[in-house]
Amino acid sequence: MTVSTVACVAWAAGCSCSDDVKKGGTNDSGNGDGSANPQGDGALTGDGANPGPGPDVNVVITSDNAYGFGYGSPSTLANYFNGIEDNGNDIFACSDACDANTPCATGACDSFGTCNEDRRGPETYVVPGTAAHVGDYLYVVTWSDDSVTQGLVGQFSASDGTNVVRTGSDEWEVCATGVDYDIPGDDPSQGVINEWLGKCNSGEGFSHGWVGTTPNGDNQALVVLQPPLTEPPQFAALCRKPTSSLGDAVDAEAYWIWFDDDVTDGNGAFISTGSPRGEFFIFRLKVDAVISPQ
Repeated sequence: MTVSTVACVAWAAGCSCSDDVKKGGTNDSGNGDGSANPQGDGALTGDGANPGPGPDVNVVITSDNAYGFGYGSPSTLANYFNGIEDNGNDIFACSDACDANTPCATGACDSFGTCNEDRRGPETYVVPGTAAHVGDYLYVVTWSDDSVTQGLVGQFSASDGTNVVRTGSDEWEVCATGVDYDIPGDDPSQGVINEWLGKCNSGEGFSHGWVGTTPNGDNQALVVLQPPLTEPPQFAALCRKPTSSLGDAVDAEAYWIWFDDDVTDGNGAFISTGSPRGEFFIFRLKVDAVISPQ
């Protein structure tokens, strides 16, 4: 476990992250109203024949230990929030609740009703429906401190309540690059990640491209820790529903996932062996799996 550092998050001054992705529902474009649609009310546009934007994608995720969340095409990570590195308590504990009458001690109350800027528990993001396109992906880039436990958990849901995709579902894929990053230390930059998207698409890297829950020829696979609520001794108890009703609580049905370099060797992927096993990883989920983008 490590001391928290943040390289670029939406509330940080001078952050170069794209305005198309909003941390915790905060509008980074300067409109001041938190709207996901800078063009209006999201209703039909033009002559009424063309539909407006689809619902936003609401994101609640965390990783042991470090991750970056982003969004883009199959080959380019156009929008990226990077450098979330937390220690044990900050990973697993819930953030404080907040509302108009109960402000946060640090930062603003997010659209999920939590003090997301207190750096406790899972992080929350909103991807506007105006930025979603057919064939795009949601990306989570992960690396660990090679100590005790490692994993990724969270959920991606349509803001209109029509659909939710959690970690552990078959829609997820991962590419293991084999390029290790240490904690604390430099994070993989957006340029490096974009370079690796191309390599993963070409079948390069430690995992020879993208792999799902079905093992590849080297017995490598995306693996799922089950059942989701029986976490100790693998993980401390996470901020979860139904125990918590807070906006950053992760659904009980969301499973911890990770990359396993050999599913036949008996070494569980979620417990560290003291050395990296293919990190850093790029996990991806099609936007189409969560919403029907325009």
